[in-house]
Amino acid sequence: MERILIKAHPRSERGKEAARQLRRRALIPAVLYGHKKETLPLSITLEELKKVVGDKDKEHALHALKVEGRDDLGEKLIMIKEIQIDPLGQEYLHVDLYEVKMDEKITVPVTVHVTGKAEGVKIGGILQYITREIEVRCFPNQIPEHVELDISPLNIGDSLHVRDLTLPEGVEILSQPNLPIVSVVAPTMKRKLLERRRQKKRLQRKRNNLLREDI
Repeated sequence: MERILIKAHPRSERGKEAARQLRRRALIPAVLYGHKKETLPLSITLEELKKVVGDKDKEHALHALKVEGRDDLGEKLIMIKEIQIDPLGQEYLHVDLYEVKMDEKITVPVTVHVTGKAEGVKIGGILQYITREIEVRCFPNQIPEHVELDISPLNIGDSLHVRDLTLPEGVEILSQPNLPIVSVVAPTMKRKLLERRRQKKRLQRKRNNLLREDI
C-alpha cells in the first residue's frame, strides 16, 4: 500500500481545556511517541486525518508524518496507534501516533478479509462474523495489508478460526489460535442472534452515556 503523507503542527498547550479549545478550532489533539523517544504533542486537521481513517487497511498501515515548522525532525515513519472518538457525537477527540523503526518488530492489528461464498449460506444458513481483526508481530516492512480467508467450504454449523489463517513468512500471529473468525449458523438461530445484537447495542448505549459524562 502506498504510504500517505500526514501533516501536523507542534503544540505547547496540554490538558483537557487546551484540547477542547483545539477541537473548537477544528483541530484534533495528537501525540507522537516511540521506543526510547520523547513524546511530542501535535495537532492535526480533520482533513489530514481523513486521509487514513475510515478504511481499516489504511488505519493499520505505515504512513509518513511531517511536522510543520520542524524541518529538523524530517519525515517520520509512523502508524496510528489509537484514535479516541466521542461515541455520541462521533467527534475525533485524540490521536496517538507511533514512530516506527524499520529494525524493530512491532505489534499491529491486521484486518481479515473473507473470500468466496459459504456452502451453508447457499442453502439458507447465516454467516456470522465474530472476529474481524487479528494481532500480529513482525518488522514494519512485513506488515500485510490484510489477511484473506476463504469461507467457501463452510457448511451450517462450521466455523473457521485464527489457526486456519495463512500469513506470510516472518509474520507471527499473536491472537489465540482457537479464536473463531466466522461461522455459519442455522436459520432458526437468526432470531437469537438479532436479540443478542440488540442487547449488545443497549449495553453499548449505557457505556456511551457513562463515557460522555466523563468527557
